[in-house]
Amino acid sequence: MHTLVQREIDEDWMYYDAQAHQLVSLPGTSTVANTARNAANELVPSANASLIALVAEPDMAAAKYENPGSLIWRNAGVLLGYFSICAEALALSFCPLGITGQPMLNSELDEQGRLCGVGMALLGRTSLS
Repeated sequence: MHTLVQREIDEDWMYYDAQAHQLVSLPGTSTVANTARNAANELVPSANASLIALVAEPDMAAAKYENPGSLIWRNAGVLLGYFSICAEALALSFCPLGITGQPMLNSELDEQGRLCGVGMALLGRTSLS
């Protein structure tokens, strides 16, 4: 499972590198990220939020596990749950979108078809009046 982030409109996707514990830019992906953001924006206004996308590699999971699809969807749900807990602890707003990011995260990020979008969410500051 990979975590992608577009912090602001027109920025490239960044992926979370767990080894280095940092976000790494994916140059040339701003169009794909904006397409995903437009899909998110149809559900919830997203201009002031960071867009988070979860992307799986089904073939990698299938190499190790029976019924990899079930495992992938459960992992996506668990990650969204952890993100929501962390956001609450940091007084941030978090909104899972209920959309997977397909097809823009599948074909447009990986021409070999190895990736599958499995979830999207918005993260932003809570506005207090």
